Amino acid sequence: MIRADQINASGIITNQIISHILEDSLIIVDLTDYNPNVFYELAISHAYDKPVIMIISKTQKLPFDVSRTRVVELEDTLKGTK
Repeated sequence: MIRADQINASGIITNQIISHILEDSLIIVDLTDYNPNVFYELAISHAYDKPVIMIISKTQKLPFDVSRTRVVELEDTLKGTK
């Protein structure tokens, strides 16, 4: 698993994230805390018809935009994983 915030290569992070989205076989997005960047990456994943697993903390309400999509609710999410 490669987290976007752990890409160590020099260059433009947005381009690197998009490259991973387009090249990787599965995308996992953590909707916890409603980070706008995550929703941007989710939109790209959907636009390119990539398989996506969406997760969110059980303590948070699912945002309206994705409320009709299956989302895995977890006690612990990727937020605390390094």
